Amino acid sequence: MDCFLNDNSISDVQSEHSRILWNELEEGEVGPLPPVCSISSAGCSSEANASLRFVRALREGARFTGEQSGTTHKCPVEVVIDNINYENCTLFGRLTICNLYPERKSETTTFFTGEIISEKNPFLTRKWEADFDIDLLHWSKFSVHFKKFETTFNDDNFDYEALLNADAVFMRWKELLVVPRGTTDSEESEICSFSGFYYICMDKESGSIEGYYYQKSANVNDSGYQSLKLDFQPDEFMGVFQIR
Repeated sequence: MDCFLNDNSISDVQSEHSRILWNELEEGEVGPLPPVCSISSAGCSSEANASLRFVRALREGARFTGEQSGTTHKCPVEVVIDNINYENCTLFGRLTICNLYPERKSETTTFFTGEIISEKNPFLTRKWEADFDIDLLHWSKFSVHFKKFETTFNDDNFDYEALLNADAVFMRWKELLVVPRGTTDSEESEICSFSGFYYICMDKESGSIEGYYYQKSANVNDSGYQSLKLDFQPDEFMGVFQIR
């Protein structure tokens, strides 16, 4: 997520747009989500479904806390997974980030959808202005888990069975909108750009998450640019906010 401060009517327009979309999602007035995650039932094998269901941190209501590190400072972050579709290898949830700007306290929550890397959602992104070189650059940051796939991840005959047996789950998270708050800061508010997305790696055993944000305008060679480090909170159970 890339946000900046603004005190003019642009922020009001974005806030109103987010509020309308969020209300429609809550009330079930929206059909399938935008084509961030394909919703076809083909491509995610039964073996994949079974394997994913046994990853303790990959479940509805799972909560993660940690921080996002940018080029200037670090911000506390909380992520909650609200829904997982094991058949389609997709999910959605909320990401809350605090104090984006050191000079003031703030809290921004975004709604995101995710793709679980699988035969249905390959490592090669092919959208969001990410090409092969960008994918290789970012997936390679997960050196411990991705190394075994580094030379084959774009092969037509890629071994997805080996991916199922890996020690990590790879994902892409794409933020769609800001979840409206009950009150609005009348002096200044944040405008958020959702042109980019996160490359995500979840360790199956610990549930810890590492992530790197990419957007075309960012300096992709800066490994510290919006990197996520999150820990799974297995003993804290939260009510699952479900959009039906």
